[in-house]
Amino acid sequence: MYRLLISLIAIVICSTHVYSRKQWTERQAWKWYDKVGIIKGFNQPEPPYPGIPLEQILKKAHDMGLNSVRFWTSRDADATISIINRMKAAAKPYGMTLSPVLVVPVSQKYFTGQIAEQKEERQKVKTFIKKVLGTFAKDEQITLWDIYNEPGQINFTTNKDEKCIRELQLVSDIADMCYEMNPVQAITSSIYWRSDILDEHKNELSKKCFEVESKMDIHNYHNYSCSRRGYNDKIMALLERSGHRPSVCTECITRVNGSGVGRTLTEFSKHHTGFYIWGLYANDANWEVSWGRSTYYPYEPAFHDLLYPDGEPYDWAEIEMIRQYKYTDKDEQSDPGVEKTDRWTLARAWRWMSTGPVKGKSVNNVEDAIEGFNNNNYNEYNSINVKLEFQEYRKDSKQFFVQIDSLLKLAHKAGITVMPTLLSDKDAHYLTEDLASYEKSVIDRYYQSRDIQAWDLYYHPGEKISNKPLLTKLVKRLFQECRYAFANQPLTMTPYVSVKRFTKDFDYISALKHGRRNGWRQLHFDCGASDTLTYQIWCMSDVLSFSSAQPAEETGWLMSLAFRFGRPLFCTDWRPGNDTDKMLENFSRSHVYWYQNAPQPTGDIRQFKFMPITTKH
Repeated sequence: MYRLLISLIAIVICSTHVYSRKQWTERQAWKWYDKVGIIKGFNQPEPPYPGIPLEQILKKAHDMGLNSVRFWTSRDADATISIINRMKAAAKPYGMTLSPVLVVPVSQKYFTGQIAEQKEERQKVKTFIKKVLGTFAKDEQITLWDIYNEPGQINFTTNKDEKCIRELQLVSDIADMCYEMNPVQAITSSIYWRSDILDEHKNELSKKCFEVESKMDIHNYHNYSCSRRGYNDKIMALLERSGHRPSVCTECITRVNGSGVGRTLTEFSKHHTGFYIWGLYANDANWEVSWGRSTYYPYEPAFHDLLYPDGEPYDWAEIEMIRQYKYTDKDEQSDPGVEKTDRWTLARAWRWMSTGPVKGKSVNNVEDAIEGFNNNNYNEYNSINVKLEFQEYRKDSKQFFVQIDSLLKLAHKAGITVMPTLLSDKDAHYLTEDLASYEKSVIDRYYQSRDIQAWDLYYHPGEKISNKPLLTKLVKRLFQECRYAFANQPLTMTPYVSVKRFTKDFDYISALKHGRRNGWRQLHFDCGASDTLTYQIWCMSDVLSFSSAQPAEETGWLMSLAFRFGRPLFCTDWRPGNDTDKMLENFSRSHVYWYQNAPQPTGDIRQFKFMPITTKH
């Protein structure tokens, strides 16, 4: 009898050892990290139209460089097992791993009922966990279990914090239930998904979040605001305090606030964070617009998703960023800069300009612009370019904005758009950060105005300033800071560049024929301007700008170089000569949006329109 008892005890001990485990140690968690490698995933493989099979969606994701898929399951254990098996079979040919999001069968009784009802709800959850994880606990195609999505998301109408704390306790209990099944996968929950709980000492709710996070194998959070400088660092510091463990951001990407692929992956790279982007194809879930909005109305940019329904990337640069994504060391400079990552796509730039030709007038200051409206000086035009005064902003920012408000009100009433020019070389001697702060504050105020045609951040850098390093730094810094305003209008700068005068016998058209190496060497730069600075400006601009006081032939040469970039072209300051009709013909042929700097309108402006662009073969 004694020997039998000892044998039974031994069996129980061995069974406990085999069929359950505790939370991984930090060392075990990092061993998982080394094994699974860099997670580059996406959420919810929704079809772009109902006829696209799951296998085709996952193949497309694999071809783009993604290697994992996160997806929701069911409250029913058998249905959950079926969903996971279906996903396993579809993903296996492409070597993709899975991250199932469990939807545990818990009802409102758990949050509002008594102890007995809570116990009953827990038992239902435990039965569910036992069946699901019992089926897949040793399946290495599953890389992690997301055991509860965004605790606190339930819309509690009363005692919200108290019920959320109860919900977090359930998450803690679910983690224990999962550990009992001894899974080879990481157990985790997206506890940190909002900004108001990022201080573990703030209140009882924040303390509970921190406590439950500390029980997870790995860190799992959501961040749709990677463009907020320092925000991701704050999350990571909090997670590190709860345990030195690997991290995965299981939901991310919202382009409208600048948290697109470029900014987001840059933040994740420096913290060695895996990711799951929200959405692949634009689809019937209507994720292309922000929460609460409807796709019935046109939108730009896309909120979520990487692909149009036909499989064309929203931005090819994003796909390359995903394919090349890697973890970086502390001293490694991997950030291409917001001035590049958040540049508008070609499609967005052209869509903004799709309303037709801009036939504008260039005005020297706000006072003259307002006087022009009062005197009906803009009847021939549909837009004005207005040079703002930084000194006026420094002297009295309140009055500065009052004037711009008045100008935009008059422009709106007249059906005319405004293109503000924010700086020139006369302002370059001020501190770079003061100038950047000024530009961002102006754009922040009017970033949604449809009366703004575009922002000319700097007119003619280098026209009077010869300090090229200063200009290079200033130009880049202005683009950087203004990108963080997330303007709904395009950003540009007007470089200081002209074309060397043509000799009488110079065949400028033949000089640009196929195979003849001409273009940039015909350009002329004075003072601090250069070909390098011009190229830098055009590479960071959403739409490209130039100015001209030259004859149509030379201006056409400059236009031909800007045309190579494939973006809408603005002549922000055109000073007509004796060849106005020929210049307008050039603008029409190359689809240039222009602002005329002349006392009176010149040329047949009302009849101006764009010619179709074709190629003769």
